[in-house]
Amino acid sequence: LFDRSVWPIDGGELLASNINFLASSGSLLILHVDDLAAATTTNNTAGPGQTGLSTSATINGLALSPILSKIASIPFNGRINQLAFNLSLSGPLPDFSALQEKLAALPPGEARHKLAVQTVHDWAAQGGSGNAGLVLAIGPSILKADGTVKFDANVQPSGTGNVSADHLDSFTAGLAAAYPQIQASLNNIQARLSPYLSTSPTGGQTLSIHAVYGTGGVTLNGQKVSDMQPRNWDLLENPPAPPAQAPGDGSGAATPGQ
Repeated sequence: LFDRSVWPIDGGELLASNINFLASSGSLLILHVDDLAAATTTNNTAGPGQTGLSTSATINGLALSPILSKIASIPFNGRINQLAFNLSLSGPLPDFSALQEKLAALPPGEARHKLAVQTVHDWAAQGGSGNAGLVLAIGPSILKADGTVKFDANVQPSGTGNVSADHLDSFTAGLAAAYPQIQASLNNIQARLSPYLSTSPTGGQTLSIHAVYGTGGVTLNGQKVSDMQPRNWDLLENPPAPPAQAPGDGSGAATPGQ
């Protein structure tokens, strides 16, 4: 229990229900959660193909108080029906406690960036892989997203990604009714997503995107949309300094000294 090189806890679970966040000495409800469930397991000796970290959480019935929702004109009664995510990482994972201490000991900037990239590079080079998922149910819509990543012998990433949503027409109508000023932005987003939108009798306007990426490029719903440049890990760890600003461009370089 007291040996810092050995973490004795390899899993945990949290369950809670009927959670209220109160203000004004408990007289004002700010936020309510119907129930929450979270779980995490770890395996500090995981090798390639073995799960080193698995974590998930589900929150049901997350809602602002009716008074705050009305004052701030929050759509859908200020309620998120469900928010859930999961994350699984395989391969030899770093000692996150030691990594946090190292990062905290470094000044913000290049040193922290380099250590973070080196840590990811080491994990990837040792057979690291991962997958994650998200579910968001709000108003009339349910958004689902998931993705995977793995690395080849040259530590080049590849994987997949999926995004789907239903009843987007009703969802955007609710947003526009609450915030008319964002109508132009919603129209622009919808125009950019138009190749991936369709309409069904049961789901209204739906979104469906399936992405595949890797050395062969990036494809969306089976159509190649771009090449994918190889990851240069040395360049990621040691990014070039930004170009110096020329005198007279606002940098102050042309200002006479005093």
